[in-house]
Amino acid sequence: MKSSFFMGIAIALAAYLIGFLSNNYNVTLKITGFVVIVSFFIAGILNGTFISGDRYRANFMNETKEDRDKKMKMVNYLLLLSIPNAIISLVIIIYRN
Repeated sequence: MKSSFFMGIAIALAAYLIGFLSNNYNVTLKITGFVVIVSFFIAGILNGTFISGDRYRANFMNETKEDRDKKMKMVNYLLLLSIPNAIISLVIIIYRN
């Protein structure tokens, strides 16, 4: 769990450094925004957010506890990866305006 959070911090800092060195924070927003949107989208798919209740119940009944645990662990990794990137994006958007 810690490794995905630190990987998110590394991606966010690298994106910030690229934006700082090129004096173009739009690049930073594109990189961090892409990471956040893709992570949320994949986490939503794995979590079952985009399907109906009947479909979710059918999937829940047909999968094992180990599969659910594995899936939720991946969702947690993706969300922890996206948190530092979302913070950097919000900070840049706030200070830019």
